[in-house]
Amino acid sequence: MKKICRRLLSIVLVLCMLSCFAPLTAEAKDKYHTTVHTLKQKTWVTVKGVQFPDNYEAEYHVYKMSVPAGGYVRLYINVNKAVKAHLRPALYKKVVQNKIFFNTDRLIEFSQVTTTHYVSLEKGDYYFYAAEGTKVKWDFQKMPHPNNYCKAKAAVQPSGKNKVLYFDYGYEHAQWFKVTLSKEQRISAFINALDNAYEPGMLILNNKLRMVKTSRIENYGAITLRTGLLPKGTYYIRVSRSDNYFEDESDTLDDGRIYSFTWKKY
Repeated sequence: MKKICRRLLSIVLVLCMLSCFAPLTAEAKDKYHTTVHTLKQKTWVTVKGVQFPDNYEAEYHVYKMSVPAGGYVRLYINVNKAVKAHLRPALYKKVVQNKIFFNTDRLIEFSQVTTTHYVSLEKGDYYFYAAEGTKVKWDFQKMPHPNNYCKAKAAVQPSGKNKVLYFDYGYEHAQWFKVTLSKEQRISAFINALDNAYEPGMLILNNKLRMVKTSRIENYGAITLRTGLLPKGTYYIRVSRSDNYFEDESDTLDDGRIYSFTWKKY
């Protein structure tokens, strides 16, 4: 009789232990979950952010962008002002499960003040995450590979016309532009890094590739060059990712890839 009672007591203890530990195991397994949504081009989406359903402690909603090669991304972000101080919108290269999502490595963080962002990304999938209520839209700008990589192949761009210059991956060489003055005139050139990078390199050269004396104004990724009165003739504007004149190509991560460029004669 004592043996039977001991066996019954052992069974009861084992069942109690299983009933205690089973919920703990399930809770640890389903603590955090990441749900991936597809973010289509040219479509506004309202971000769900993090939610707290019954079956998870936290569920993170991220938005996948499939970026092709040969161009840059324009990302439009309208931050929910009620939560903008707590979390900056960001792009991630991978999705993680069973972790707090926004604590993983961010690829790019975005300003909460600026609404339009220019981003250079290699071909692949990227994941956008932001606070609940943030509105996001993106599009891809296909860009041809430029061939104006030297004086002999310098491009002709009309005076006063703005142009977006893109330095694609593997095509980091400097870009050249030809300027013809039919009389004595001055040249001014302006370039601005759209992807919030460091100041690029920009020079104005004469036909013998000697640097023309200029005044220079720098302002947070933007450069303005102005010459004095120049004799008629042919001149060149050389634009590069690096501010090092002797470096024809640059693959440095800190150097920008997307620039707004314009020049004029007067």
